[in-house]
This record gives sequence, C-alpha cells and structure tokens, in this order.
Amino acid sequence: ITFADELLGIEIVPYDKQGSVGAVVINNKHSELAKQVALHSYIIGVNGTVVSDWKHDNIIQLLKYNKEKNNRPLTITFHKPVVSNRLSSAHHSRKPKIVQTRKTIDFNYKHNNNNDSNDNNNNDNNNNDNNNNNNNNDNAMADRHENDHNNVPLLAPDKLFNGLIDEDTPNDWDKCKTQSNLRAMVKDKINTIHRHYAQLYHHCLDMKSFQGLLQDCITEKIQQLSIVCKENLVIMAKLYFCESLVNTLNIDLFHSNYRLQTQTKQLF
Repeated sequence: ITFADELLGIEIVPYDKQGSVGAVVINNKHSELAKQVALHSYIIGVNGTVVSDWKHDNIIQLLKYNKEKNNRPLTITFHKPVVSNRLSSAHHSRKPKIVQTRKTIDFNYKHNNNNDSNDNNNNDNNNNDNNNNNNNNDNAMADRHENDHNNVPLLAPDKLFNGLIDEDTPNDWDKCKTQSNLRAMVKDKINTIHRHYAQLYHHCLDMKSFQGLLQDCITEKIQQLSIVCKENLVIMAKLYFCESLVNTLNIDLFHSNYRLQTQTKQLF
C-alpha cells in the first residue's frame, strides 16, 4: 500500500458488522509518517479507481474484486499530508507541523477501547505537542467513525439555521429553565451545524481530490500526447524521405527504360 510516494506496512480493517472500512492500522505506529497517515487516512483511490473513504461499499467491492482476481500488489492512495513550517513554542526552533485536513468536532462522540489504545500510542511527545496530537486524533477518529453524516440528507440553509438562535421564537429557550438544559440544547444545535458542515466538508474534499487526480491524469495524457506527436513527426520525416527515394527510383527507371528502347531501335 502506498502513501504519497512511500511504501508502508498498512492494513485497512472494518469497524462494524457491515464491513465498512473504518480504520487504518499502521505496523510502526510510533514513526512520524505513521502519525501522519493516522491523521490523514482519507482514501482517494484503490488501484487507480477514484473512491471516497466514506463510500464503504465501493471500497469493499473493490477490495473483494482484487482479492478474487488475486491482483497484487493492491495500491491504495491517501491524501497527502499538509505540512506548515511554524515555530514550535516548546523547542523554539522551526519544526514541521502537521495540519489536520479532516477536522470535525462531534460532542456526542465517545472513545471505545480501540480508539483509546490508538490515542495512547502518541504519549511519547512533549506536553504541548501531545495535547495537539490528542485533539487532532480525537477529531480525526470521530470523523472517520461518524456514520450519520453519510445518511442524513443535506438541508437547505434556511431549514438548517431556522430556530437555532432566533429571538423571535423563544419557545425552545423558555423551556431551558436550568443551566444544564441550556447547555444540552446549545450542544445539540451546535452538533446539528457540525454534522451538516462535515457533509459539505467531505464533499469539498472529494471534489478537490477528484480535481487533483483529473489534473494529474490530464497532465500525464498531455505528456503522452507530446511524445506521440514527436514520434509521428519522426515517422512522417522518414515517410517523406522514403517517398522521395521512390520518386527518384521511378525517374531513374523511366530514363533507363527510355535509353534501353532507344538503343534497341538503333540496333534494328
């Protein structure tokens, strides 16, 4: 399995009974590149076929097809990690910082044992880096294990934001007699916004991924076309040269036949 331009020991494992792809297990979990894959495990291609990591059925179908056909090696393409050079406050030196490309906050998300074990693998970093990595891992894992954002249809903006915070319709707010009820209602409304934002965010990533793959494909085809054009020019030059030789031979043959006929007439 390839991640960007490097070969890694990675396997994709299901996380539910339906066989939906939900996690990426990395053999060397303590390497920096492994942490990048954990943060950016967003599948965009299987053996050259464009897919999305939330379209589990398509991925499973491709994996089963390749298994039945014994197609090896299986190439799975992930998003490239986005790296920004920011000054690290802990080390006071310029250090590459991984920018989370799939960050979605889910207040209702709770860790399971597997997620806790995965999060504990990053405890070797410094305190500041550890906090940042844990937050990013929480958001990424919640993002990957969230199912309802795939099944809920997109709402129009007026329907989505209608009644979230509206002073003219204070019925929901009047029901919140305690601070805890108010917090619960606010979290519920924020979760609604985040869930639909996650949908739009994933659709945007899919579009950008497809645009990138399409651009790479077009660039590759243009390069191949330029090579074919050069080969065609060489072949055309050889063809013109052969045609000129054939014309020259025809002219020489015509003159030779004319001389032969003239000599034959002179003899008789």
